[in-house]
Amino acid sequence: MAASGQPSVDSVNPTYTQIHVLQNEGQMIGNWQFFTEYFLPGSASRPTLPARKRSVAPSFREATTPIEYNGISPTQRITHLMDGQEFPTESFSIELWVNDHVSEEISFLISARDKSLSESNGWFINYHSKGYAYRSMKFGLGSFPRPASSTNQVSFSNTEKDGFKEYWRQIVAVYSNKELSLYVNGELKGQTDTAFNASLHNEMFLDVSAYLDKEPFMELGNLVHRMRIYKSALKPDQIQSSFEELKEEVEAGLLFPDVFHFNAQPFIGAVSDNSASIVWETSAPSTATIHWGNKLPLDKSHVIKNAQKIQKLKIPGLKSNTPYFYQIEVDGGNGMKMDSGLLSFRTAVESGEPFRFAIIGDTETRPHINQQISRMIWDERPNFIVNMGDLTDGGKQNGKFQWNYEYLLGMTPLASRIPVFSVPGNGEGDLYWYKRYHLLPKDDIPYSFHFGNAAFFMLDSNRRGSEFSQGTRQYEWLETQLKNSKATWKFVGMHHAPYTSEENDYGDSWKEESTLGDTQVQQLVPLFEKYNVDIVMFGHLHLGERTYPIRENKYSADGVVYVLAGGGGGNLEDFSPNPAFFTGKTHRNHHYFTVEIIESKLTLRMHDIKGNLRDQVDLTK
Repeated sequence: MAASGQPSVDSVNPTYTQIHVLQNEGQMIGNWQFFTEYFLPGSASRPTLPARKRSVAPSFREATTPIEYNGISPTQRITHLMDGQEFPTESFSIELWVNDHVSEEISFLISARDKSLSESNGWFINYHSKGYAYRSMKFGLGSFPRPASSTNQVSFSNTEKDGFKEYWRQIVAVYSNKELSLYVNGELKGQTDTAFNASLHNEMFLDVSAYLDKEPFMELGNLVHRMRIYKSALKPDQIQSSFEELKEEVEAGLLFPDVFHFNAQPFIGAVSDNSASIVWETSAPSTATIHWGNKLPLDKSHVIKNAQKIQKLKIPGLKSNTPYFYQIEVDGGNGMKMDSGLLSFRTAVESGEPFRFAIIGDTETRPHINQQISRMIWDERPNFIVNMGDLTDGGKQNGKFQWNYEYLLGMTPLASRIPVFSVPGNGEGDLYWYKRYHLLPKDDIPYSFHFGNAAFFMLDSNRRGSEFSQGTRQYEWLETQLKNSKATWKFVGMHHAPYTSEENDYGDSWKEESTLGDTQVQQLVPLFEKYNVDIVMFGHLHLGERTYPIRENKYSADGVVYVLAGGGGGNLEDFSPNPAFFTGKTHRNHHYFTVEIIESKLTLRMHDIKGNLRDQVDLTK
């Protein structure tokens, strides 16, 4: 049991939601931030929150009666936020800041009522989304246990992506003069036209319930980011002013509104046998000192004196296949200081030494899925990870928040210790933030790197229409690289699909014959076959698939294996009704692959989101 007056979180899954009480201003009587903190298990666990924000997830409280919504019980509840405080009864406002960026049906219900569900009056706000197709918002005063059936309510619904940056919504519910008003992103969307008497009292129980059963591993902190309660009726100009403030935070990718923090915790963007590249971002321009070494105390350091938000450093002069520790101290001036905590990485192995790596793709939109997959990958302790693009759903120049609130939030706990080599997907196709958040082996894409006895050739398939045909930039680069490679094992990575049996991206396979892949990408297939590429890795389709070896568009024992690893977090898709001639294994759920190489033997495995083995293939030279 938690101490009296402390908020509590109940969840059907392990909960990472943190509740931060922010400073009240003006007529506020409650100001909370809900933040989902992600971290690795065991000794690798470390706080991702700034020092002033660190807290232990609230413990369970005595049972109170939950409210079912559409016949289901909440997957997570936050309760006892206002124990001992008096609720306003004549005029009040509730403000929410919501990010609805998933495709499945989700809901939340915030209510003030009696602790039991016996007939009692109170108020409620309900948000219901059916993904991108439909969403509705209701604000009402009524009798529990079925508040949504109350006639004293105002509602708004639509089928458009009308939020700020498409997915963010400020919802403000106002009760004044016995009337209800509902605002969305600063605009009045509904108002009751008749006054009514409300039987409210000032000793109510505040319940924040999330219904996320169709989004496994998702928590309320992924959906509701802020909640404020005011003891007065907000005026339209106050609502608009608050909306502008919230927009600025999202534009800047600020995870916390009131404290110096890492917008992006340090992560390893590339590693070689003698260097490692590290990137991080702070909420305000800062200078930095990076310490590293292969034992404690750390005996080497480098100072970055130029104050910036996004900082990068390539650490040179390292030993191959050696574990290192590192720590970053940042100084934003005016007493704003913090450090990353002690982190670790291992440099690349030399040729002939065994190693293993993980393959993921399409990590977009769901940090809660990224977190779960990260924990499974961490258990494997790979040497590095390759990400096949669509790190974000739409993280182009105008979509910075998708990096900070989604991809970096979910992936950085793992990427702070395991290097991630990536290619861009269409989600970050303009390369604006992609280049700012990466320090690749070379400044541009395509690029290559070596690890052990393997070579990796990483392409930008967003340019496939102009650069994948014979005589064009990436085609000629790839042929030169493959021709000159002496590696035992050759891998090509890109975002778009040379071969796949996905149902409708390359012709509706339920009505007609599919091209079984992107025809522009297929222009590279002769190069793969001519120079004996072993595995081609890609994403784009949110599925898992492994082909049989293919050569000259048919099965061949000495052909190329194609691996679709698109299950890192994007909205799941489906396969065609009939198996393709090349289909060796399909999996329609979130997943990851691992590859283990020991000299002339390679083992490719597919794992589901819980780490269960779904497929295994051995290749030998």
